[in-house]
Amino acid sequence: PGSVLIGFQSYVLNETLEILAEDLLLDYLTSTPASPLTKNLVHNESPYCSSLSYSRFMYPKTAIKLKFHETYPMQKDKIKDKVLEVLHHLAITGIDTDRIRLIAENKLSREKLAIENNNLEQLVSISSTDFIYENEFCNLLTKFECIEDLYFSAINSPKAFWCQFLNKLIASLSVCIVAEPSPKLLEQLELAEEERIIQRIKRLGKSLISDHGETLQNAEKLNSNKYSLELYDQIKKHNFQIDDKVSTYNSLTDHHPNLFLHQMESSFYRIYIIADTASLTSQQKFVIPLFLESFCKLPIHNKSTNFKLSCDDVAIEMERVFVDHNISLALFDEQICMDFVVQEENISTSLHMLHQVLFHQCVDRKRVEECHESLKANVKAGKRCGYECIQAIRFQSLFPESASAKSSIFEQEKFLESISLDNYCGLLKSIFESLITGYYCVHVMSNTELLQKLNIQELSACFRLDSIPPKGNFVKLKSYLLNNQELSKQGDILMKVPGEETSYMISVIPVSHSLYDTLDVKMLVFHAWFGQLDGLVGKQIRGKGLAYHYFLKSSAFDGILEFQLQQSTDIKAAFAATKEFMNKMLLSVNKNEYLDEKHLQLAKNQVLFSLVDGINSSLKVAFRDIKNIHSKEAVPDVMKIISDLNEIDRHDMLDLIATYHCNLYDDNSLKIYTVPPFSEVQIG
Repeated sequence: PGSVLIGFQSYVLNETLEILAEDLLLDYLTSTPASPLTKNLVHNESPYCSSLSYSRFMYPKTAIKLKFHETYPMQKDKIKDKVLEVLHHLAITGIDTDRIRLIAENKLSREKLAIENNNLEQLVSISSTDFIYENEFCNLLTKFECIEDLYFSAINSPKAFWCQFLNKLIASLSVCIVAEPSPKLLEQLELAEEERIIQRIKRLGKSLISDHGETLQNAEKLNSNKYSLELYDQIKKHNFQIDDKVSTYNSLTDHHPNLFLHQMESSFYRIYIIADTASLTSQQKFVIPLFLESFCKLPIHNKSTNFKLSCDDVAIEMERVFVDHNISLALFDEQICMDFVVQEENISTSLHMLHQVLFHQCVDRKRVEECHESLKANVKAGKRCGYECIQAIRFQSLFPESASAKSSIFEQEKFLESISLDNYCGLLKSIFESLITGYYCVHVMSNTELLQKLNIQELSACFRLDSIPPKGNFVKLKSYLLNNQELSKQGDILMKVPGEETSYMISVIPVSHSLYDTLDVKMLVFHAWFGQLDGLVGKQIRGKGLAYHYFLKSSAFDGILEFQLQQSTDIKAAFAATKEFMNKMLLSVNKNEYLDEKHLQLAKNQVLFSLVDGINSSLKVAFRDIKNIHSKEAVPDVMKIISDLNEIDRHDMLDLIATYHCNLYDDNSLKIYTVPPFSEVQIG
């Protein structure tokens, strides 16, 4: 499928009000199925494309790119004229300023939400932007007030301002590119690309990676040890400050065992609905990507009250009621997580809307077909990415019945080709019904004052919490893996990926441990040491140009230990070099030359920093608590972790290598490779 790009000239960077207004206008035109451009070009009786998006290029004078994805052959040459037709019609009939105001208020709320969630990151972002564009430096609160003033200026602008602004946008259209490759051209490009990749790797591959590795190796961290003692004290203080701000009300669990209230510093209500996928059948799990794609985009019909909303009305109501919403798979452990952010004045309306969305969405065939086409495009794109392919094979090999495996690109490809649209719609409907009758939990987070105002009876009735019995633990992936520990019997797996120019590899063994127990902390330190690009391992892999990236990872939730190589120019040599180095370390008489105190202390500091990063806001601590509630893991005891870190020495690292990590490099591990189509790599 082809694509169409339309380019617009825009304003210079210091015209902040104009740029903000332009972004609001583009959101108005594209953000929901009810938006003018989306409605007329995507959700149309004769659609022009499967989706559209816009992006801004930040040069001294900015530019806007409006992109139409997966264009239909008979319509591609008409897209520019259709866009101008829609824009001219709006300029004449006028823009809905109430909706512009709503979009602006939501964007302002999301700015505030971003500051709440990650105030440090926002401060760094604002400071660096001020420096780059030579703006006057100001603190986070002052900057937010400036942003707030800009939004209010835009919100209070009359309809004539927006019509004039739209006419300027139309006049600034400067280029339209229609891309529709022919089969012959695709064949020629594939051959040319293959040859280009081969020549590029010969010319640049190893030397480019090697040069980068040498640069990193030579960058000595002269002050790397001075933080050690101070860091421990800072983390103790920081952790207790944050933990004091977050607590769970347990008094409600006797009456509502699936309802959890978290107290945290926020001016919003945050509602998390977590549904277990264990009750879904194998066929239903295949349809989870479509469920995620179509959620909140389908019409609503409540037959008991005859309440109805069309697809466009649902989009408008979702935009009006919620500051932000998101739905994803396996946020914690094979679960579907629905995340909604609501302002105080909209809480009752939002509960009503959530009830309708959860229990009364209808499977509209036309809308399902649109989502179906979008999924097929994603699958095609994923098959050309080595990283996507290796993750898909990983789940298929380790957890074949998991929702993540059924949702992988290869399983999706086979499933999409084998099932009719009517059966697809039927399975989607059954997922909605399964989630209604299945087990799910609701978490509500906010500050004490807002939580006290919450109507628990209304909340319980909305989610039918009284009628759903608790089922205990959510299904754990690692229970399957630990019962099938002889992974090597599956045999190594190799796949050639068209479009890739480097190789990827994963080696996996099952390991059982609990989150933040002593073994887990030791593994975290070892993995940090292993991944130090200026360390000895980096010299053997990246420093010699064998692979651009490498890492070790252990997961207490999945029950695995994993070694991964990414973007390798010689995957076999990179793996062999790692194995040789680890064996040499174990057999060495003088092990201090491999594990010196400096690099061990750096690794400990890295673990501590990652711990702080996980609790640097009330929201992250609340997320951690939710995760631990569902996994039945204990909340990490920071004092114990610090104590464990202090006790770790080089002998612990060597024991880990001998007991666990060496198994990654022998025949006991499952090895998965994805390589370029011209690669001569053989498995075994």
